[in-house]
Amino acid sequence: MAPRLFTSRLGAWVFAVVGLAVQGIAAEPASTLTLRADWFDRGNVAVAEGGHYADRFACIFNAGELPNQTEYELDLPVAADYTLVALYAAAESRPLEVYLDGKKVHHGFASVTGSWQTSTAQWEKQCTFHATAGRHVLKLLCPGPYMGHVCALRLESSVAF
Repeated sequence: MAPRLFTSRLGAWVFAVVGLAVQGIAAEPASTLTLRADWFDRGNVAVAEGGHYADRFACIFNAGELPNQTEYELDLPVAADYTLVALYAAAESRPLEVYLDGKKVHHGFASVTGSWQTSTAQWEKQCTFHATAGRHVLKLLCPGPYMGHVCALRLESSVAF
């Protein structure tokens, strides 16, 4: 006699519900790299570390010189597909362009989070790109008048490091 998969209707129901729940869960990234937005290597933006707009997190924002831009030198440990996720606050849509090593990879950061205060900042997936292991430059550029208030950037890797 073949073994029974479930010993009761309750067991079958629990398995079905758990199975449905698991289908809705996105895969966790193998590894992540998170950096504060105000830890840029080059740029022409202002930094708020407390007060002003930064009532919860430090952030970068317009300092007057246009276009607003920042560059981050990254030393990526593995070749992988990387998903860029950003924590930012915006009372109105102020999109940014994302460049990797001088090549435009995304136009995003366009959502509205509620206000300019970083207490309303939300994490939002921006894009996925492939990068080799080694040194890269990630650039944020605001083609419009001013950028939103960016607090942090997270790179989620498809390969563990």
